[in-house]
Amino acid sequence: MDKNKTNEVIEVFNKIMEYELSGVVRYTHYALMITGRDRISLAQFFKDQASESLLHAQEAGEIVTGLRRASICQNIYHRHPKTQLQRRINLIIYLEDRYKTKYGGYLGFWEHDKSQKQPGKLIKEIYPKFNRAVIFDTSQNSWHGLSRKIQLPKSVYRKSIAVYYLCIPNKKHLTNTRALFAPRKNQKNIKEIKDLIKTRSDKDVFYKAYKE
Repeated sequence: MDKNKTNEVIEVFNKIMEYELSGVVRYTHYALMITGRDRISLAQFFKDQASESLLHAQEAGEIVTGLRRASICQNIYHRHPKTQLQRRINLIIYLEDRYKTKYGGYLGFWEHDKSQKQPGKLIKEIYPKFNRAVIFDTSQNSWHGLSRKIQLPKSVYRKSIAVYYLCIPNKKHLTNTRALFAPRKNQKNIKEIKDLIKTRSDKDVFYKAYKE
C-alpha cells in the first residue's frame, strides 16, 4: 500500500477509535445514571456496550499501530484539557495472554536530551507480557513509545488498559494540555511522520476532539 493510501486508512481508523472511545465514556455514564427497580439489568446492558466499544477502539488502534509499524516518541500532556488537573502517574496493564516476544511492540523509555530538548538514548524496554503492570511518572521529560516494530498474526492484539492519576497542580507546574511528540532518529526525514507530529500539535485540531 502506498503512503497516501496508508494515510487515508489510518485517518479512517483514527476516527473509528475516537468514536468508539466516546462510546465508552457515554455508555459508562448512562449506566451510572440509571435508578429504580430495573437498574441492575439496564445498567449491565450499558456496561456491556461500553466494554464492546473499548474492544473496538483497541482493535482499531492496533491496526493503526501496525500500519505505522514503529511509533514516534511522546511526552504526555501535563494538564487535563477539561479539568486542568495535573497528570501525575500512568498505570498500564497488558491484557493479551497469547502475546509473544517475537511480535515486538515493546514499551520503550528514552532519556531526555537537554541540549536538543528531544528524546535521547533508549534506556529501558518492557515486553507487554500478559497481566504485567507498568507504573511510571509522567514528568516533563517522560519520553515513551513503542521501541520495536509490531508484527502480529491474525486474532492476536496488543491489548492494554491505561489508568491515569490526576492531582491538583502546584503553581509552577507546566500548563500544556497536549502531548508532545518527537521523531526517532530513523524518522526525522520522513514527511509522513513530520505531518503527523504537526497535526497532533495543532491546537485547532486538538480541541475538536474535546469540544463536548
